[in-house]
Amino acid sequence: MKLSLFTALVPLLPSISAIPASSHLSPRQQRCIGDSEPGLWVVENLEVEYTGDEVLQRGNATFTLTNTNTEVTDTLRCSLRANYICEFYGIPSDPNLDIWLQLNLNVASFTLNKTLPDCLGPEWGDAWIVGQTELYLECPQEWTDKMVCQDDGIKGVADGDVVLPEGWPNGREDEKREVAAENRQDGVDQVVRKRISGGGSQAEYAQPHQQTERRKTRPVQPVGEEEAEA
Repeated sequence: MKLSLFTALVPLLPSISAIPASSHLSPRQQRCIGDSEPGLWVVENLEVEYTGDEVLQRGNATFTLTNTNTEVTDTLRCSLRANYICEFYGIPSDPNLDIWLQLNLNVASFTLNKTLPDCLGPEWGDAWIVGQTELYLECPQEWTDKMVCQDDGIKGVADGDVVLPEGWPNGREDEKREVAAENRQDGVDQVVRKRISGGGSQAEYAQPHQQTERRKTRPVQPVGEEEAEA
């Protein structure tokens, strides 16, 4: 039975939900995160050595990973746990990229998770770019104490999908916060002072201005205005 691609990912990643990168991001956040990248990673040249007794001698896996944006290729090797899984927490070209490799005889499933530290600011913290792909292995027909399998020559291509934290605010809530911050900055609820013509200066006070959900309105006219002394 083929194992799920997310089997290795779910216990290890924080609670996340996939949301488009352009969903209610500030310009700074958008620059930090960027957009989802089709074909961001290419996995190939996979060779797996299975062992008959993984307690005495672990198997291993070797493969190359290319980032198509940077055009940097890493050759990676890991020891297999229980003859079917291994992890990388950072690689030479990218310390923020984690990789989970899960093997099911002739199927190799890769999950890639790149952390974007503090992209969303102090309130929300990290975002991620996550990708998945598979390679198919060609193995000897007979099992031996050391069995070497190689991929079938077809590259595995993983798209880089931006993932934001669960609970990321929707546009309406985000917009309300921005309006509230703008109102505080403008000080539109402060006392309005007006010089009365024909006499000395006198402070007059305005009622708090009305607001809409989308935009602030101008302050209302002062009330309770007294006539200037003749």
